[in-house]
Amino acid sequence: MNDLTPKQRIVLNMIRDFMDEYGIPPTRMEIATELKFKSPNSAEEHLRALQKKGVIELIKSSSRGIRLKDSLREQIGLPLIGQVAAGNPVFAEENFESYVNIDPNYFSPKPHYLLRINGMSMKDAGIFDNDIVAVTAAMPSGTGLDKFKELYPKRFFDVGIAEQHAVTFSAGLAIEGLKPFATIYSTFLQRAYDQIIHDIAIQNLPVRFAIDRAGLVGADGPTHAGSFDLAYLSILPNFVVMAASNEVELVRMVKTAADYSLGPISFRYPRGNVFGLDIPTEIESLEIGKGKIIKQGEKIALLNLGTRIEEVKNASDTLEAMGLSCTIADARFAKPLDKDLIRDLSKNHELMITIEEGSSGGFGAHVLMFLADEGILDNGFKVRNLYLPDTFIQHGDVNDMYAQAGLNSENIVKLAMKALDINNNEIKIIKS
Repeated sequence: MNDLTPKQRIVLNMIRDFMDEYGIPPTRMEIATELKFKSPNSAEEHLRALQKKGVIELIKSSSRGIRLKDSLREQIGLPLIGQVAAGNPVFAEENFESYVNIDPNYFSPKPHYLLRINGMSMKDAGIFDNDIVAVTAAMPSGTGLDKFKELYPKRFFDVGIAEQHAVTFSAGLAIEGLKPFATIYSTFLQRAYDQIIHDIAIQNLPVRFAIDRAGLVGADGPTHAGSFDLAYLSILPNFVVMAASNEVELVRMVKTAADYSLGPISFRYPRGNVFGLDIPTEIESLEIGKGKIIKQGEKIALLNLGTRIEEVKNASDTLEAMGLSCTIADARFAKPLDKDLIRDLSKNHELMITIEEGSSGGFGAHVLMFLADEGILDNGFKVRNLYLPDTFIQHGDVNDMYAQAGLNSENIVKLAMKALDINNNEIKIIKS
């Protein structure tokens, strides 16, 4: 595949990714293909999305076949399309209907994980930028880089269980003009903190940190929980620190990191499912240090960083039903803070609640320091912070763990009511 053009690579990885994500055994069909990742809820939805893009045609038959559009095959000069289930090669010869038969019995969708979004986004970026390289510490599949490794073996480096070396090695790659993505679990990146400071931050090297397992991780327990990276990276000069709220934001953060060359930059994502959002075909970088308003309200500002966003929306719905109007904002950046956004929220609301999937000393602490330095707290503006408690939460169902940590919609509502000195007896539920 090394001799293929970028356009050929895009097509040549499309169906392989589709097969992998939906658990269709590779022995049923050997095809190397690729498409910019979408996150459908079913296999057929994925096929319909590809059909809408004009990449494939659906064959209406019991075999549920698909075929590449003739015009696309001719445009890219694709010689070998793949194999049918029986193992016969299918060539893109003139007047030949290239197709692939997929057994309906193998249409068994499985969850898409954010780590796969990260890996696929990096793989997509690597198609168009030969300077992008990936570095990991014995976790190629755990961080979603297995596909990147397969497509770009000479640009993938697994240094083994040696996070310190991974970081310093990434520094060397950056010095040589490459774009290293050091893709490491949050909890294991702690081992390399000295290297992060001395080899990356002080030299202001453009190393990209893709931080997996952000926040609580369910069955893996406290040893694998990503509790501290927001705190320990946000205090370092020169760093840009991002946290994705969903898969679309994560893809944009990968793009942002690839495009950013002024110093070190990080983005974090949890061990968890995607939200089922459609990812745009054209991905734009984020403006550094700029968040966004998701929903405009008046009384309470809910300033979220990370994937607690659905709990924030649920809390907003509950508070709205009580007559308490809420603004929801996605901060995107723990550093640099969107100071204009925070100022505007403080001017137009009575209460601000920050929410993050990290320890104390992280995003909320920096928001508080900014508000204090600006004198905004001098006039009675109320601020409350929600973050992981000062304890190691034992393994369990991740939703139960976040409930134990107080990072769920119910606790957001309770905190808002307490801050506003409202009790349940004073609330009149507004029915829609």
